[in-house]
Amino acid sequence: MKIWSIKKTFIRSGVTALMLGVMNFLYSAECIVAFEETQQHMSGFGGSTAWAGGLDDDLIDELFSPTDGCGLTLVRMRIAPNGTTGRGEIDIAKKAQALGASIWAAPWSPPAEWKDNNSVNNGGSLLPEHYQDWADRLVSYVEDLKAQGVDLRWISAQNEPNWTAEYESCRYTPEELATFVGEYLGPSLERAGLDTRIIAPEVINWGSLKPFGDALLNSTEALKYCDVIASHSYGDEPTGSRGYPYELVIEKGKELWETEYGFDQFAGDESMIPGIAIAKQMHGQIVNGPVSAYHTWWIIPADGVDGTASNGLVMRGHVIQRGYVMGNYSRFVRPGSYRIAATDNPSNGVYVTAYRNDSLGQLTIVVINENETAMEQSFSLNGISVPEIIPWETSDNVKLANRESVSAGTSFSWTFPANSVVTFVGSYGSGYRLSVETIGLGTVNREPAGSNYEEETVVTLTAQPENGWDFVGWSGEGISDSRNPLSITMDEDKMVSALFARSAVNGNLVLNGDFSSGSDEWILNIWDGSASGNVIDQEYQIDIESIGTNNHDIQLVQSGLFLQTDSTYEITFDAYGEAERTLEFNVEMADDPWTSYLPQVQQFDLSATKQTFSFRFTMEHPTDINGRICFNTGASSETIIIDNVSVKLIDPTHASFQGKTEKVLRSNIKCKYSDLKVTFFSPGNQASLKLYNLNGKLLKTIALKTKAGEIYSQIHTLRNISNGYYLIKINSQKQTLFTSTIMVAK
Repeated sequence: MKIWSIKKTFIRSGVTALMLGVMNFLYSAECIVAFEETQQHMSGFGGSTAWAGGLDDDLIDELFSPTDGCGLTLVRMRIAPNGTTGRGEIDIAKKAQALGASIWAAPWSPPAEWKDNNSVNNGGSLLPEHYQDWADRLVSYVEDLKAQGVDLRWISAQNEPNWTAEYESCRYTPEELATFVGEYLGPSLERAGLDTRIIAPEVINWGSLKPFGDALLNSTEALKYCDVIASHSYGDEPTGSRGYPYELVIEKGKELWETEYGFDQFAGDESMIPGIAIAKQMHGQIVNGPVSAYHTWWIIPADGVDGTASNGLVMRGHVIQRGYVMGNYSRFVRPGSYRIAATDNPSNGVYVTAYRNDSLGQLTIVVINENETAMEQSFSLNGISVPEIIPWETSDNVKLANRESVSAGTSFSWTFPANSVVTFVGSYGSGYRLSVETIGLGTVNREPAGSNYEEETVVTLTAQPENGWDFVGWSGEGISDSRNPLSITMDEDKMVSALFARSAVNGNLVLNGDFSSGSDEWILNIWDGSASGNVIDQEYQIDIESIGTNNHDIQLVQSGLFLQTDSTYEITFDAYGEAERTLEFNVEMADDPWTSYLPQVQQFDLSATKQTFSFRFTMEHPTDINGRICFNTGASSETIIIDNVSVKLIDPTHASFQGKTEKVLRSNIKCKYSDLKVTFFSPGNQASLKLYNLNGKLLKTIALKTKAGEIYSQIHTLRNISNGYYLIKINSQKQTLFTSTIMVAK
């Protein structure tokens, strides 16, 4: 962050493009786009919300919506020295995340008492004896955000470690920062089981990046945890004279990002003048860095949403042209796109970058015309044919306005308005589009690979859950199936979702419920008051140092529970206190903790003697793959101890098997499509099969002709039963032999 202003002079390197053996000089009449010449991976565009007080939903939609707004995809939050972020920033992050943005955060300074100047301001350095303390606080920050529904994809090691500022700041040498990343922050995130990766060094400008970048990239430990090498852009650009492209970043397989620059010289100016300035900077850094992500400084201006400061994307209460110029990139160059070779400066004052996104089957070309007059430019598409191109224009009078489509094929031309940025979007590939999304942790392979398929092509989808997760089923319009692999015939555009749920262990949805693995999978949230939590003798002990305002201000939580609508669960746990007190228990939505799944929050009276508590509830809300349980302990000061926590799906008919163990082992039920195969050892000459819904309502009874002492194995058809989950119960001689859950998918 810079409080002062810099006048930037944009320096071009005069690069010519060599594509497909043809040399196109800097000011040739034609722009050649080489589809097969892939450059860097693109991760997105965005900006910072540091110190922001919040944004109205309409403005958040205008900035982040990928269909109706600018489609920003990256949010950079501030981490305060005490390891928190303001409520306004968190609200923006949650809403932006719901619109497809990825969230990350950066610290400006550790606490004053951990620094050699005893101040959060005026530089100073983190004392080595507090490296682990600061790493632990940053890990807790990531965990706290996760508990609030914000998935922090990356965390920065330090904002501008080579700059002493009057405001919050902290200095590191390149070697110190590499040590902090590789030996403290990275291992601490790993031990906590977090997949948040590290961004560093975020130096003040490109000219000072390499000493820090080299130290990080040449450190085996730091390299393991650092995914992104990042720089700010104050006062210079990543030009050839400064040694860019940065070859070591490419060699080590990392991404190069620009993470901050504030255009402080355009106060009150909503026009395309600052719009063209930011567009040219983005273009130059994408081509010359080459960067995979670009961030402006503040998304919200320094003087607030209704202000006129120049360093934001909002002015006078609305998104200005500069924001929509960023939208010319961010709305169409989605994360996962790749830049492809293109003549980057084909005509005087015209600048071009091009991108492909194979998962969307989309070609994107972004063109800047900085001339004061209209300019006609021709394009040749090598290696790709696109039936039509849709132009999206931002100029003095319009914001991302879509113009009449242009017939393309392998070439097209367009007349660009003066001072404009235009994005051309075209779809490649014929036939129908197949879009596949995953819910939970897992991947989906397609055979044959691709995203567009000719009519009647049979595509086989194979779901591969990550370790500790189970594949549950497929969903989509006209699709409800649990088979894996799944084959579908392409007769229209299709969207399919693959659902993965966290694996239950011995039927228990709670992982490490007996705390045999320490505190793994559990998070202690402290919103008010103070407390500490530790596992002692395989029991979780919460010591309340000072109570909170509310019971939920101090809470032990576990997320990731797959809770199915209409299913009944039994909650069981052991608990006691050092003295009599109450314990509050809730089952709730992790993404919105204000949504409780219980008719009322449960209250339990504890004594100094260990007791077992249990209750049942039926999930009456929509199925939630990320439900959570919560022990709320903040309203009383006595220590509390918790053990043997379980959440198990139960049979709502209260059926129980009373036969011999060996007979259970010889029982089996399989349902394929609507064919139900039943196999079991029969103790008598008659048996019955009963089919219930997950509320316990009896839907169907089938009489089974069995022989005493023999295996029964038959297929029964359930064609009149709707798709969905059901409970099967097998009865014989007035006892229930066994129960099983099935899924019918015709």
